[in-house]
Amino acid sequence: MTVCIKDRHELLGHTVGATVPGRPHMELSELGGLVDSAILYYTVNNPVVFDKYVIMPNHIHMIIAIPKEAGDRDGRP
Repeated sequence: MTVCIKDRHELLGHTVGATVPGRPHMELSELGGLVDSAILYYTVNNPVVFDKYVIMPNHIHMIIAIPKEAGDRDGRP
């Protein structure tokens, strides 16, 4: 799943080290940090699991897993 910020504004942070040889990384903004904290909170306190995710400047990529026991009695999510 990909979630985009409206009008693709770079509200979640910015890339650091893109012009320097090596591996660039994301420096989260305050809002990006809140999003990261919310994802971690819901991973611990919810039957839905955000298996992998990456926060980018204007969007988030994530893999969401719904365990069978979190579905209805027929096992559907």
